[in-house]
Amino acid sequence: MKKFIKLILIIISILNLSACDILVKDEPASGIKSIPLQYQMDNFSYTDDFSETKLDWSLSLKDYGDLELIAKLPLCNRSEIEVSDINISGNDIILKLHASQRFNKKIRRPKFNITIRGLNPFIKDEYDLIINADFDFISTNLSKDQVIDLVVKENLTLSPYPHDISLKKNPSNGKLMWQLHFLNFTDEIVDMEFVVDDSDKNIIDYTKKATSNKISNGDIIDFISEDEFLYSDDNLYCYNIPKNTKSQLKLKLNAINLSARDIINDELFIYSKAVPESIFLIKNHRFNNSVDAIALPAGELLDMSSHGSGSFILIKSKNDYKKESYNIYQFIDGKYQLKFSTNKKILSINAYYDDFVIELMRGEDSEIIRFDDKSRSVFIGNGSHPIITSDGIYYLKDNKNINRVDLIKYSLLSGLNSTIHSSNISEIDKFNDNSILIKEKVDSLIKLSTYTNDILKEIIIFPDTNLFINNDQELLLFERNKMIWKLRINDIISTH
Repeated sequence: MKKFIKLILIIISILNLSACDILVKDEPASGIKSIPLQYQMDNFSYTDDFSETKLDWSLSLKDYGDLELIAKLPLCNRSEIEVSDINISGNDIILKLHASQRFNKKIRRPKFNITIRGLNPFIKDEYDLIINADFDFISTNLSKDQVIDLVVKENLTLSPYPHDISLKKNPSNGKLMWQLHFLNFTDEIVDMEFVVDDSDKNIIDYTKKATSNKISNGDIIDFISEDEFLYSDDNLYCYNIPKNTKSQLKLKLNAINLSARDIINDELFIYSKAVPESIFLIKNHRFNNSVDAIALPAGELLDMSSHGSGSFILIKSKNDYKKESYNIYQFIDGKYQLKFSTNKKILSINAYYDDFVIELMRGEDSEIIRFDDKSRSVFIGNGSHPIITSDGIYYLKDNKNINRVDLIKYSLLSGLNSTIHSSNISEIDKFNDNSILIKEKVDSLIKLSTYTNDILKEIIIFPDTNLFINNDQELLLFERNKMIWKLRINDIISTH
């Protein structure tokens, strides 16, 4: 009986080995046996990231033991690149690529996001990636930094931060050409283009054009729609950019504090420091605007935030015993109703419809607290400058280990915090329902970027000054010497 059972086990083992051999394939070129892997293409794109032109890849753990492969390939000018197969041979992941015979004008780096099943997640750091492509990649003689240094050394007034850089082939001789665009700031903005020959390492062409227009004199307050902004110049004005017209708002400038204002449902809320303190509600600001004064609760207005149907204010007050309290009110049915009160210091508030988040001081730490429409609170994390959108809560946190500021996203779906960006971030602001604007310090400049649907997109690098950008990312307003200038962003990025 024992011999019979042993015989059965041997037969099963042989069958299992035979089944495994069915999955094994021979690579004709190398003779190496490999096993095909199940995979799903999540995303394919091209990137103009020239900071590194060699193969760059990583494996990270996903749900159910799957691994996500993110691979930035070397430079190429092929279009319609497809993954034809993914195999494993030992610890080598073999990525087979096929491309059509069509060529792109720009030379860029293909980027893949692929979910792979069948790899061992416990040894993900031991795998190597091998690219097996039926097309050639392109090498350059100059690196991105070398090209920038070459141009800046011959043009000392330029900052070492081009706002656009691309790589192409010269149609006449097939040589590689670098195209760099710099913004030069005088009384107006000039876009300066340099073309550098990659093989000869020389500047072979140079052009410049003005890209900004003066609008008016005064101090910008902010955009109040895609095409309009509010500014002050002895009086308060609403400026319509497409029509090049301005309308004066019926409010005396010396009665308001322009740094504290907000907009909701096409109505302007402007804080007055006059006695008694109040908020002016300006309706129909485009035509025959009317002004209603809304009395504030007693105390000092610290912050305002509005979104959709929700408008909130933060008031600091003192009782008869000189004890301070911080109170949050919501504007409902023409008056402010108390939503939350504490004796701990609240630094800021940010609203999304009837929900809001606050930055609360507790000892030496700042806490991010979320309140829903029922005034129920949830602790989000330690940090500062919280912003709430449709998909998450974003806030900043000092990372002293690397001397950077982390941008943290708290997912409203999973309830988890994750770091999405680390740099010298100075400020974040809400852009729209699912997008935020990020300002980063780069030497004496400011870099503007947006974060939308898990994609970080750089918009422009600009001098450290008052910058305002509208929600569709098309118009940029800035001040220089009390003059207001307009820059249409597509004028400097769409044709490069």
